[in-house]
Amino acid sequence: MAHFTRARFNLRILAAGIAFVLLSSGVLLFTINSVFTQLRERGAVFFARTMGGELAAHKLGLNEWLYRLRNEVGSTHMDWWIVDPSGGVVVSTAPAPLPIDWSRVRPPERLNSYERLPRSLGWRYELAAVRLATEPQKFALIRVDLYNSMVLNVFLWVAGFGFWTLFGVVAVAAYFTYTYTRSRSVEAISVLGRLQSGELSARFRITRIDEVGRLMIIFNRMADEIQGLVGRLREAQRRRTQLLQEVSHDLRTPLTSSRVALETLDTQYEKLGESDRRRFTAMAHGEIRFLQQLIEDIFTLAEVEEPRARESIESVDLRSLVSAEVERRRSADPRFTWRLEADPEVGLVGNPRLLERLVRNACDNAATHAKRAIEVRLRRVEGAQVELTFSDDGDGVSPEEVLGFGQRRVERLPSGAFASGASLGLGSVIMRSIAELHGGGITLGNWYASEGGRPAGALLKIDLLRAAPGNAFSGA
Repeated sequence: MAHFTRARFNLRILAAGIAFVLLSSGVLLFTINSVFTQLRERGAVFFARTMGGELAAHKLGLNEWLYRLRNEVGSTHMDWWIVDPSGGVVVSTAPAPLPIDWSRVRPPERLNSYERLPRSLGWRYELAAVRLATEPQKFALIRVDLYNSMVLNVFLWVAGFGFWTLFGVVAVAAYFTYTYTRSRSVEAISVLGRLQSGELSARFRITRIDEVGRLMIIFNRMADEIQGLVGRLREAQRRRTQLLQEVSHDLRTPLTSSRVALETLDTQYEKLGESDRRRFTAMAHGEIRFLQQLIEDIFTLAEVEEPRARESIESVDLRSLVSAEVERRRSADPRFTWRLEADPEVGLVGNPRLLERLVRNACDNAATHAKRAIEVRLRRVEGAQVELTFSDDGDGVSPEEVLGFGQRRVERLPSGAFASGASLGLGSVIMRSIAELHGGGITLGNWYASEGGRPAGALLKIDLLRAAPGNAFSGA
């Protein structure tokens, strides 16, 4: 990896420093211990030789021998006892008696060899025995005071050096770690404060890829999701407000027209002729139907744009849904001949209520343009898509209708103040919104019986995704 964060770098410095201090201290202690062990053994061998020679023949005094021993070994923190095979002390450098029960000691068999004895005096002392080349046979018992020896002093010096070196390494690493984490915490407080104040675009700067960097990447992704969700909510609210503002006049117009018609019938009923009564009654009925359809469309659009529409999903048998709607149309309106061609087992994951409304509006659109026959086709296409088409035998649609499909009209069509078939085009807006919610789209055009001929009818094509993970329900 090309970049390393300060935190990881500091941890590596700390680990390398600890390893270096421990390794160097261990090597140094091992070396010192080996050197002093050799010195002690050299001193013992020297003692054995002099005991068999000068000291035994009284050619070298004990004090002079101790002086030579000090120069040879380099330490006076040793006590010596010369004992006979029964454990009797012949001569010693210490007034104290033997530090061990000689009857429990197994005397060495080799001459002038330094052999350590089992530690029975604790960790402070080390005992060793040497077989002397003297007549009669004698042995040397050596006690080394490790606590007061140079070995312990050097050990304490090395331990102190290692401790302070380790302390320095830890302090330096802790300082750099503290400065790094403090800078990141200051940035975190700043980013969170900006988010809290409503600046949803606030993000962490990703300069390093490590544990903290990956955590910040996850936080930035979460912030992106939150910003997208808030954006969708705001857009849905904006569209809802805009829709209500746009249809407020359309809501008042049918109410006013119905009220005028009903008041006229109420106040002028006796003066009106039969034809006028029927005209005003039809006027009121037409406006009420238009108002009912308008309110239903508004509620449907609000439902489509609600985030809850993305959660109310389940497996939907689209073939059964389309087949049921076609059968209902055949029974309810014998003016049209409905023909259905559908692949077996065509289903998808989506909102069943909205899909039912999509199919119903598509059938209404086909019935609006058809003369007699309507053909519905449902099939699976390559990939994860489902294609639903509605074709009729009408005169087709004009280019203006194609461009305006899926867009709300600013006036009611067809023209006429109280036409029962008047519409604001919200049905196509609803179809487009539902199709897009399910990861697809919708197009309106014409189909032709022969190339270059006149349109043989209108063609409405709806594309939907079969699988939920890749569609709009996943939050895309």
